[in-house]
Amino acid sequence: MLQIGTASACAIEMKQSEIPASTSSRIQSAPGDRALSRHISMKYRSPNQENDWNFYVPDCPVSAACLSQIHPLTEASANELWREFISSDIFHPMQLSGDFWPTDSGIFARWDDDWHDDSSTAFVSWLRAALPWPDATPIIFTWSASSSVETSWAVFCECWRNFLFDDEGPLLWSLEQAQAVQFSPQGLAYLCRRA
Repeated sequence: MLQIGTASACAIEMKQSEIPASTSSRIQSAPGDRALSRHISMKYRSPNQENDWNFYVPDCPVSAACLSQIHPLTEASANELWREFISSDIFHPMQLSGDFWPTDSGIFARWDDDWHDDSSTAFVSWLRAALPWPDATPIIFTWSASSSVETSWAVFCECWRNFLFDDEGPLLWSLEQAQAVQFSPQGLAYLCRRA
């Protein structure tokens, strides 16, 4: 059963095929973002079992179609995004203060119960309702300053469990949207608003 609640602050304890080596795009920042617009050149590396093991877990398979749309950023590109949009002096989400990205009315939900129940769709239904983004929206999933992947909102929603094998405060966000989600190791997902 999905538990939904509220909190007063974002309590953060906190193409398998060819991927272009570099993709450049004009990014329009979300409303209220500290940068109005920026030209970002993101570089990707091919996914592989050693570095991206969470997408190759036999008990939690990712389809070839989805895997072809999960693009790990190079360490340098991940660091550039982190410095520009998250923090220039903190390198891991668990080190971020509670007021880093304030919650949207303190809304949160439990993700860990559904993570253990393959048949449950309650959490992903909550995510889609909380973040009513078009399926093609590009999202960034960030585990740390040097570790991020880019994919689509639809792929994330289909494969969300694979992204959460490492649950030490990762961030789900989009350069096109103001909302974000931070996942806590206590099994909570906090709906936040990028500042």
